[in-house]
Amino acid sequence: MIAAGFRWPEGASVELLNALSAGTLMETLGIVFTELGDGYLRATMPVEPRTHQPYGLLHGGASVVLGETPRQQRRRVGGRP
Repeated sequence: MIAAGFRWPEGASVELLNALSAGTLMETLGIVFTELGDGYLRATMPVEPRTHQPYGLLHGGASVVLGETPRQQRRRVGGRP
């Protein structure tokens, strides 16, 4: 959930948001936006060695990046609150 009542600006799409992620940490971690709608943006991230901590579990920092990424994209692309 991004924000109740939030609407993405016209022309916003998961394709656009994924293209804007090229060359960023999101690309490095394999984060991909999969669904966009009023009030939300859904993303996925693989749980694999590049996102693991040394003990083989998902790294907490990768979880934080996945959680923060939709909010950053909202600010980047804009939209009505």
